[in-house]
Amino acid sequence: MFAVELNGDPASTACALEQTVFMLEGHLVGSTARLSPTAAECVTTPQQLWVNIRGPIIVRPEQECTWYTSHGGGITPYSWTWLIDDDTVGTGESWTGNAGGGHGSSFELEVHLASSDGQDARDTHTVSVVNTAPPFCPK
Repeated sequence: MFAVELNGDPASTACALEQTVFMLEGHLVGSTARLSPTAAECVTTPQQLWVNIRGPIIVRPEQECTWYTSHGGGITPYSWTWLIDDDTVGTGESWTGNAGGGHGSSFELEVHLASSDGQDARDTHTVSVVNTAPPFCPK
């Protein structure tokens, strides 16, 4: 049995998978399964939407790097919006950009993830710009 919403009503009864097993002299010879109520009346409840930014937290001045998301929950399709210091800089599951700034500066990289069921999740990543950062961008 699994928990679901019936016709989108969270207070409704859960749907169940009813299974009949046919045995003959201790051996399985067949089975049937039926969703009660019908599958058309059962709607699964989506999981909570979440997102995390993956990518470097220390970069060199003017270094171009890519940041990615780990995400889950909600219902696809998703839409992503990337921001730096509250200005939109891109869309999509990843963002590639120039770190800009000089030694000692930093910026806030933020991603907003929206799912088609109306959920929204956000994550923020502070990126420091320093001359001593690795000469490559870790993934």
